[in-house]
This record gives sequence, C-alpha cells and structure tokens, in this order.
Amino acid sequence: MKLTALTSQYDLAGLFRRLDKSVHGVSFTSGSDSESWESILAFEPVAQIEITSVADIQHLHDFIEAHSDKLLFGQLNYDLGIELHLLTSQHDISKPLAMFRAYDQFLVERAGEVFAFGMSQAEFDALPLHSTVGELSAPSINWQAQIELTDYQEGFDAIQQYIRAGDIYQINYTHQLTAEVDYQSRDLFYWYITNKPVAHAAYIESEYYDILSLTPEGFIQLEGQKLTTRPIKGTRPRHKDPEQDIIERDQLLLSEKEQAELFMIVDLLRNDLGKVCETGSVNVVDEKIISALPNVWHTHALIEGELKTDIHFIDALLSMFPGGSITGCPKHRAMEIIDELELQARGLYTGSIGYILPETICTEGQGSQAAFNIAIRTLIKSGEELTLGVGGGITIKSECEQEYLETLAKAAFYSGDVTNE
Repeated sequence: MKLTALTSQYDLAGLFRRLDKSVHGVSFTSGSDSESWESILAFEPVAQIEITSVADIQHLHDFIEAHSDKLLFGQLNYDLGIELHLLTSQHDISKPLAMFRAYDQFLVERAGEVFAFGMSQAEFDALPLHSTVGELSAPSINWQAQIELTDYQEGFDAIQQYIRAGDIYQINYTHQLTAEVDYQSRDLFYWYITNKPVAHAAYIESEYYDILSLTPEGFIQLEGQKLTTRPIKGTRPRHKDPEQDIIERDQLLLSEKEQAELFMIVDLLRNDLGKVCETGSVNVVDEKIISALPNVWHTHALIEGELKTDIHFIDALLSMFPGGSITGCPKHRAMEIIDELELQARGLYTGSIGYILPETICTEGQGSQAAFNIAIRTLIKSGEELTLGVGGGITIKSECEQEYLETLAKAAFYSGDVTNE
C-alpha cells in the first residue's frame, strides 16, 4: 500500500486541532533539520504494546515484525535505559517503560500536500471535524522549580568530585519544573508548533498523560541503511537586542568548555554507532554546527554510519539508548551518578519518541523510514498539571550558577517566569 494524494486539502496542523477524535501519534517538523523528520498524523491504532521490563523486549520484536506493513509510533522512557544497562534505581519508576502503537491509517504532509495511507478520499472527507475552533492566545506559564540553587549546588559539587576522581568526564544533570495551566493539551501543542516550530516535535494522547514534545534534537534516523545521529551540546540564551544576541552566539562558538563537551559526546556516539554499523563506515560529517532556536543558541554535530544488514533498526535504537547527549561520558557510570544525585526518576524526559514507517512508502525518496528524537523540551500534562524536565552538561570547567540559570533559560521557550518553591 502506498501514499495517496488527497484532492481536498487541509494543512496537517490545522487538521490535528480540528479532528474530533483521540490522537495517539503525531510528529511535526520545521527548521534546518526537517528533512530527517516526517510530519505525520495518526489516530485509531489497530494494536498496542506496553513494555514493563527488558524481559518484554522479545515481545516488542514480535509486535514490530507482525505490523511491519503499518506505521509504528512509539515512546521509550529514559528509565528503560536503566534496565538495559543492568542498573538498579533508587527511585520509584513509573510503568510502562515503553509503548508502541500500530496504525493502518494515517496522514503525511510532504511539500505542503497531505497524503493518506490506508484511507480513500471519501474516508478522509468523512473524518469528524470540529466546525469551528477558537482563537488561541499565547500561553502564560508560571514555572515552579523543584530545587533551589543551593540544592542544585550540592549535586553540582558532587559531580565535580566525581570528575576529579576520574569517574566521569562529563554528565547531564537535570531537574524538573511544574506548572498549572487551563489549556487543553491539543490547543497548547498546536499553539507551540505554529508559533515556535521545532525540528522534531511529537504529540501523544494516552490514558496515563499527554505528551507534548517540542524538542530540537534528533536521536537516530534511518534512511536506506544510513543511520544518523545529531547530538546537541552547548547552549546560550537568545536576546531581542541583535547585538547582544550575536555576542551570545559568538561566546558559544568560542567557548572551550562547550566545545570540549560537544566533542566528548561526539566520541561517545561515534562509538555507539560503531557497535551497530559496518566497520569503517562511521563518519563525523560535521563536528560543530550552530543552530538558532527561538530562545537559545545551540551547537550540535552530525554523525552517520551504515547499519549492519543483520541488525534491525529497533536493535540499533535499543543498543544506543538512552542517547549519550543526555547521560554523560562514560555512559554507564554517568547513569549511575544521575540516579544517585537526581531527586526523582526521569520518566519519559530524555527518553525518545519516534516512528517506523511501512517500507512501501519509503521507496519514494522522501524522509526517513525510521526516526526517533531525544525527548528534551518535553511537556508531560496530567489534568491541569504540567511537568518539564530541564538540564545541561556539567564538565570540570562548568560554573554552578551559570549552569543552573541555563536550565531555567530553556523553560523560557514556553513563556512565563520560572520561580523557586
């Protein structure tokens, strides 16, 4: 089954907001990295699997094999990585650790046109839509930081001791913010993707919570046999004053600390790719790229390799999971220290969300046949409560207060102020 061009058109974002049914799998893209991430709208899954331990991984393989002719849309919690790395957490870990859904009907937007899979023009025209939708104002969110600078300092100092002792070279240290909002999940996500688009956005409604992922970071993508990863390391705030904005950009580009951090993660991910790619095929295409997002400057890298023919994409994903850019180096020891110092389990935050497309629509030379993001800048909405994880990389050259303020600056993307409890 292939994609069918539709004659009656809606833009996919507008259709997403107007659709009068649950939406379980959505990905939206915009920006310089958009070629690696499809814009997809999926609903009414025909099958679902939940993973509660690594013992269920074979069931996931069976599920993916059984539904290889369908869209597979899934999420992996960071905490799945704890089990994959044979670690034990001190925290209460919520289940499921991963969830995948299969769809035999979905929509894809390419070059401004909407295409249907498994759906006729008549079925598309019969989709239940809200006749009118109200205007949306910019959300006002008053974030509450769950730890103050003094608490953050304790963890920061412990990290510095671990670095000096040679346990780790770099670590991603995070904490969580909370807020109350009266926006519906779909309206909130729609406002962000239309006003502050990012490269690897995703949205999922579930019985547990709603996920609004507005991440700029891709984890791994597969196109043909080419496997690509794009780690982000290095952040500076944006400014309305153009001169100050350029100063921040240049400081990021010239920062020895940020560059060292990026290069360490490039080495880590190059090694991760080397485990699943053909010998000699792994290549750092670009070791340092600067990106301008609405509220921050980022530096990132581009690494690729040829996936071994006897390794399935899902095995490559699990082998590299969780992404090195949000753990640290070396990964295993960094994850142990993260669990020791952070106050709660991360859940989906810094996990991954993505899709695997049916092979029949991947021969048309557009997009990636499989792509998963890094679930940073990701809102978890339960009722009126929002949770947002924020963090950053710590090295021996890091300054505590600057790192803490940088984590709070990342929340500025969502508007509103950040305060301490």
